[in-house]
Amino acid sequence: MKTRMQLIAGSIIFLLTLTFAHSDIFAFQDEKQDDKKEKTDKQKKEETIVGTVVEAGVNEKGEVTAIAIEVEQETPKGKDSGKDSDMKQKAVAEYLIGDTEKRKPLMELIGQQIKATGVIELHEDGNTILVSNYKVVEPDKKSGTARK
Repeated sequence: MKTRMQLIAGSIIFLLTLTFAHSDIFAFQDEKQDDKKEKTDKQKKEETIVGTVVEAGVNEKGEVTAIAIEVEQETPKGKDSGKDSDMKQKAVAEYLIGDTEKRKPLMELIGQQIKATGVIELHEDGNTILVSNYKVVEPDKKSGTARK
């Protein structure tokens, strides 16, 4: 039969082992949460885009329910385009305007060019910009492109 001191010593050792095991688990979970937070902070960096506000969705009544910013981007044509700088093609990227306080006033600017700043979220079905600030830009009369 074990003595009372042996039982107490065994209990203390058991509790210490359990405490250290759990503290390692919690430390590991904290590290994982810090890694996730760091990744999301990097993903939430604000960017600025320049493009035209366009309709992205309408309801049965014909009312605009969603808007986006269309951004024209020049991309090289083919593999050897680096040799011939005149060989460029235009591509259009569309950024759906997310639900922020700036969305409603932007719905009044359909067809106008704007410079918008916000967090861009990349999704499989399209990109979204959560606009935090915007400014209407006037097109350059000579080239027809927006002045930045």
